[in-house]
Amino acid sequence: MNMSPQRLRQRLEELAPLAPPPGLDERIGRTYRQRLRRRRKGAIALALVLACLAAVPFAPHAPPPVEPGTVAAGGQAPDRDTLASVRALDRALQTAYARNAGDDEIAPLWAARARLLGHEPPPAGI
Repeated sequence: MNMSPQRLRQRLEELAPLAPPPGLDERIGRTYRQRLRRRRKGAIALALVLACLAAVPFAPHAPPPVEPGTVAAGGQAPDRDTLASVRALDRALQTAYARNAGDDEIAPLWAARARLLGHEPPPAGI
């Protein structure tokens, strides 16, 4: 079936106009509103991300973490031997707590650790 474009156009114009299916306008409107909501949510999310990125330079920075027990009461760091002893006592304390050791075993370890760091040992029973 070979028709010239002019003849084809004429045949299409002769056809009766078709009515759109019922509810098509409603579906188109709903889809349009959904698309707008998605774009709005995306714009809000982008604005929040940009606001957070802009606020990062002004956020207070935490000081670098200090290993517990590395600074003595006088404000000076202990020497290597003392620090090694404190770490050994920390491991002994962890082991004692893992075994559910009693206070009679744990208290002397805490007292020795406090003496190494130049602190007063904690009172008995704590």
